[in-house]
Amino acid sequence: MLKDVRGRIAEYAERSVRKQPTIADLEAEGTLYVQLLKATNLLAADANGLSDPYCKLMLGDQKQRSRKLYKTLEPVWNNEVFAFAGCLGQLVAEPLQLTMYDFDILSSDDKLGEVQIELADHTYCNEIRRDLTACLDTQGEVYIQVIPEKFQTLKGCCASMCFPVIRPESRFRSGWNVALAFFILYCGIAVPLEIAFEPDMVKAFCTVPHDPYGPLTLRHECLPYLLWFWLNFFVDIFFIIDIVINFRTGYMHEGHFVNDDWMVMSAYLKESFIMDVASTIPLGIIQMLASPDNPYGDEQITQMQIAAEQAAGGSSENSAQTARMLRLLRLAKLTKLARMRKLAKLAESFEEYINPGVLAVSKLVFISLFCCHLFGCLWWMISDLEIAEELAGTMSPDSWFSTPYTSGPNEWHPPHWLKNEASLTMKYMHAFFWGAGMVTSLVPREVDPTTVVEYIVTCAVMFFGLMLNAYVISSLSQAMAAMNAKAEFTGKQMESIKSYLTIKQVPKALKGRIMEYYHYLFGSNMALENLDLFRQLPPALVMQLNLATNRRLAMNCAFFHKVSNESLVELLGHFTAVVFIPSQQIARQVITFDACNHVL
Repeated sequence: MLKDVRGRIAEYAERSVRKQPTIADLEAEGTLYVQLLKATNLLAADANGLSDPYCKLMLGDQKQRSRKLYKTLEPVWNNEVFAFAGCLGQLVAEPLQLTMYDFDILSSDDKLGEVQIELADHTYCNEIRRDLTACLDTQGEVYIQVIPEKFQTLKGCCASMCFPVIRPESRFRSGWNVALAFFILYCGIAVPLEIAFEPDMVKAFCTVPHDPYGPLTLRHECLPYLLWFWLNFFVDIFFIIDIVINFRTGYMHEGHFVNDDWMVMSAYLKESFIMDVASTIPLGIIQMLASPDNPYGDEQITQMQIAAEQAAGGSSENSAQTARMLRLLRLAKLTKLARMRKLAKLAESFEEYINPGVLAVSKLVFISLFCCHLFGCLWWMISDLEIAEELAGTMSPDSWFSTPYTSGPNEWHPPHWLKNEASLTMKYMHAFFWGAGMVTSLVPREVDPTTVVEYIVTCAVMFFGLMLNAYVISSLSQAMAAMNAKAEFTGKQMESIKSYLTIKQVPKALKGRIMEYYHYLFGSNMALENLDLFRQLPPALVMQLNLATNRRLAMNCAFFHKVSNESLVELLGHFTAVVFIPSQQIARQVITFDACNHVL
């Protein structure tokens, strides 16, 4: 039983029954969630026979306050959850004090009543929910729900050893997401380019500019290549730091912020931890550790090792396997593209600043360009692997990469002159052109696959290009319409009004004035204010929405400059939007005003 300060008994109901709490439960670090549900039969403190109630909660030295509700004696709060963190045993040992107040603008707030709830009278375990009803010392009842949850970590050690849990909408996390999106885009462009064109990039980096067909500099002596290599290593370090930050980024659940160490960690482990780790493995450093004689995977060093083994009369099998492993290591870098799936989620954070229609069109353009880039790099990579295996003489006739002897020259590969071209830009643009032709289904050059792999890749790319075309065409019309959502919203209403006036044979002059009036009406914000779109919003959000949508009125009218937000919201509730046509008489000097007009 619960008793108030006057000794009256208040009822309580247990939602669930679990085991009795142990000493470990009471000594555990945790959070006591108190959800304020409603209050009934409160005192009337205002002249209109109502009150503007809000509640103050105090548990030990922790104080919190609910939002204000206006003109009611039976307030109902939605998603009003308060978190009291600490040792559960100490939390339940303190009485929970609830004090109801009436909000006043010109004077101090009136006290409507208070009650103290002795939490120690009840047995509490982890996640047991209890609905409690307590009587105020004056008049009325308060309904709350108590939810204790102990941390799964040991005494909150993660919070003491690491940095605090970050809110997902914090300024630091928002800035970090912008940097994360930039590096993901960088990987989306650089990784396919590096996999397909690494030998050609090395030639472009490590040759003398005025002699592009001259001798190559070794990779560890080539400054442009070293800058490229360590830039990729820095990106890997950034993604590793992102994994650590994700372990300390909380999330919203059922209206309250979850900052429990174990729950945040479990949520991230279940969601995207494995894919993030797979896309963050520093393959370049692994290559340096696995092959200290050739830390940068230089093909010149590999060829010199093969030649040295053959000259010594030994087998060059080990060196050939090393060369093959280097090519496979290039393919392993494809795991870095796993983070591309996060771009859609990160793009949602920009909807606040960018028109949704423009953002949707930008997404379609990016998807199309990225597919052209990816397919072009895939085509060049397959061709490069097949040519390298043929030149090495290690390809089996039964291999899927093997070209049949009776097929003649392989026309699916890039032209011979292009493979020997010194310009990396020319090679990439030709590959991008091939990918664009497959994506758009135009196929501007002869595509005649010869090997099994070539048939598989060509069929897959053509089928994907067909599906991408269907998706882009179906989504583009919606995205273009969303770029001018206001015109689309009012267009149907204008057509209905015009049809009605035409059917009723309204005179042309009057019809023009009516259409002009509705053009102005729908062009202003008044047409949108009458929509009942936000009736399910809680009062606190409704107040913030009213302040945001009427900011121009409050700034232009000096009458509202010194008015509090609560008073401004109350006044706005009695305002009515009115549109006056030209030459319409609004008021005369001899007529008493029954309304105050604020012209915008």
